[in-house]
Amino acid sequence: MSYSRKSQSFAAQAAATRVVSALSRMPRIGDYGIDAAKTVMALRLVALCSKSGHDPMAELTRRLNDVRTAKSMLGLLDRCGALWPDALHVHRPCCAELSPDETIIAGMAQAASDGDHRAFDAVLDGFLPPAQREGLFAEALMVMETL
Repeated sequence: MSYSRKSQSFAAQAAATRVVSALSRMPRIGDYGIDAAKTVMALRLVALCSKSGHDPMAELTRRLNDVRTAKSMLGLLDRCGALWPDALHVHRPCCAELSPDETIIAGMAQAASDGDHRAFDAVLDGFLPPAQREGLFAEALMVMETL
């Protein structure tokens, strides 16, 4: 085998290793913008409150510094919970990595924050029917405007 074939083979192998590594890496909360991070943290707080018997509205209001924002966020997260095909899986508030459900919600929030309807649909494509996505996008836009 010639030297150039070996270097091409090595380069292809290195590229494949990078792709596999990127695909196996869990998304992190820092991979998204601040509005997406706030949405994921709100989701985690609501899950924690429901598990411990605390009022999520009071906790969200305190963390988001506004009753209107807290109410909108809780409405969005409740709607996600109602539309999701399975129960939402969330990580602890201290975890930097995102669960698959949190990754979808972060992508939704990022797309809504950017006002990008196509990106929002792409995040949910194959996960929720288009009819359910439309109302969800409108609600996510409203929440992102209040953050």
